[in-house]
Amino acid sequence: MIQVDKLEHIAVSMAVSVVSPLLAIIVAVGKEVYDHYYRGGFDVKDLMADAVGIIIGSIIHFVI
Repeated sequence: MIQVDKLEHIAVSMAVSVVSPLLAIIVAVGKEVYDHYYRGGFDVKDLMADAVGIIIGSIIHFVI
């Protein structure tokens, strides 16, 4: 079963990328850099969840 945290990453990345895919990438990477320095670790699975959301949101962005 997928973790709630990963669903949140997908949802937020999708919402941001509908407005601006580039901004969504910057936010996703920036969040993981912040986590690395201030929250105890960089999580590749979070970035993978962000990528899923960015792909879905980008498709919506470019279709609309």
